[in-house]
Amino acid sequence: MPVSWSEAEKIHWILGSAQMEKRGNDNSFPTTRVNRPALQYQRPQDEQQQGVNDPRLEWSGDEEAFLFAYHRAGLAWNDIAKLMPGRTAHACESYHREQTATGPAWPQERKNELCKLYVRLKSSMWANIGQMLTMPWEAVEQMHWHLGAEGMAEEPAPQAVLALAPPEPALG
Repeated sequence: MPVSWSEAEKIHWILGSAQMEKRGNDNSFPTTRVNRPALQYQRPQDEQQQGVNDPRLEWSGDEEAFLFAYHRAGLAWNDIAKLMPGRTAHACESYHREQTATGPAWPQERKNELCKLYVRLKSSMWANIGQMLTMPWEAVEQMHWHLGAEGMAEEPAPQAVLALAPPEPALG
């Protein structure tokens, strides 16, 4: 299903640079819907040793997929937490609410797909702008994230437009 550019841009600002990079490079974040509510999520052993009840422990793509599958199946947050070792009902509900803040038009799998495409295509996306500014594309992308949605949406000052304009040819 095609998505408008402005809608994809909105989601990219909501996710932010770190999440775009993480979801784009971590294959445990699925790009197709996963329905497996009959299974219990098994946290990898290395995560278990770090402290199962550590609320700061980031959610993996597999955990997220299980969480959304359990919720779609109609399980209550307390029941979901019992199936996800190390996660409380509050943690499950909070994470789900945070991840669905972009609305039903953007399921997690779609966001993950956007991130993977962004990571794969970002060098070519930013190359033209970098060439026009005579800067490496990485620096241009970094400035874009630094400015944020508000900074990118601002009208440039007239001096900035003049500074970016190509030099006039000398008359002679």
